[in-house]
Amino acid sequence: MFVQIIVFIILLVIGFFVFKTDPFKADTKKISLAAIFVVLAVVLKRFSLMIPLFGFPSLQVGFETLPLIIGGMLLGPSYAFLIGMAVDVIGLVIAPNGFPFLGFTLNSVLRPLIPAIWMKHQCHFSEKQIIYGLYAGMLVLSIGASVYVCTLNSITVSKEIIMITSSIKIGTVLLCVGVSLLMILICQYLRKKLDAASQTDLLNWMVIVVVLEVFINFLLTPFWLQTMYGIPWIASLLIRILKACIMVPLSIFIGYSCYEMIKRIVK
Repeated sequence: MFVQIIVFIILLVIGFFVFKTDPFKADTKKISLAAIFVVLAVVLKRFSLMIPLFGFPSLQVGFETLPLIIGGMLLGPSYAFLIGMAVDVIGLVIAPNGFPFLGFTLNSVLRPLIPAIWMKHQCHFSEKQIIYGLYAGMLVLSIGASVYVCTLNSITVSKEIIMITSSIKIGTVLLCVGVSLLMILICQYLRKKLDAASQTDLLNWMVIVVVLEVFINFLLTPFWLQTMYGIPWIASLLIRILKACIMVPLSIFIGYSCYEMIKRIVK
């Protein structure tokens, strides 16, 4: 209950500052787009898949975050806040799962809000600062994940203890480092092929995807699960690392393509 109260206060504070700094202005086009992004996010969440890992369906793969990111980037902070709230409320109505936990409501709000805030303030950073910061962050994350995996001996999945063998450790480390290096190389290649505006869009998209993955999926969500069910934060970290290795590249390249297409359509 204490965590619920704290998160409720955080949501109120965030809402206050969002609507104070970016007052909501009713616009038929923006309202229609916001409604479309909400529907897409709700529908895509229903079509997320559970992929077996270590013999158990433990790796959830879905793209419901993409409409939220695009909505935040295109519509601004006030609409982003409302989109996140609407997705959470509709999700609870469609698939009620006991008493709502506000931690996940905060997650839903932050997924479109962080992109909206970044798009509003990214002009304060030079392109080189963004590139170096992004690449350094990706390498630090891959090295940190690799060190963690190397120190791991076992994990618990569906109440079953899975021993982490040397082959699993080596494979995971190679995957983490390989994904980071591959993304950097592909990004460098694409930046040479894209015009200046598209290069900026790609960098913004990459920054947003990485920040959301780290802040929400690696920090907030495990904390909410530990608060609700007593699941230790460290227990699900390997699964989240493997999921990130799959979802971050997919979200960047699929999501960026969708963002560019929708951006051209709405303008």
